[in-house]
Amino acid sequence: MVVITPNRVGHTLRRVLPLLCTVLLVFALRVSAQEPCKASERSSVQSVGANQLVDLGKVKRRNVSGTVYLVDGTAARSAIIDVFRADNTREEKRIGSYRVSGDGVFCLSDLPDGDYQLRFGTAQGGFQQSLLHVQKRRSGSSKPLRITLELGT
Repeated sequence: MVVITPNRVGHTLRRVLPLLCTVLLVFALRVSAQEPCKASERSSVQSVGANQLVDLGKVKRRNVSGTVYLVDGTAARSAIIDVFRADNTREEKRIGSYRVSGDGVFCLSDLPDGDYQLRFGTAQGGFQQSLLHVQKRRSGSSKPLRITLELGT
């Protein structure tokens, strides 16, 4: 006959609970990493910007996705993203343009691994365009991008 005392239960829980939490966290991360985002619609319209191009630097990402905001924190519902190969941002070398969803979200799931320049702007202008260099790699971060469009001058 086995007798379980309160001390023994507490000791067992203290040993098993961290392991159980770790297993659940790893499972949740794997499931979320495997769920693809909803692909953004292609756009026949290129982004338009004001008189300046803002350089946002360089990032390494596993998934090229995120949200575009206006300066006041609201979603940039009319944002357009132009995609270029990193070594050439001439208009005739544009790979394509994409629209954000109604809540400013974008997902460029059809891009293969490689180096890209993403140019963020709007369909009607009034905001400065922003340029972000993205290295799409399996080893990159899965954290979504957060882009804020600044008013033009």
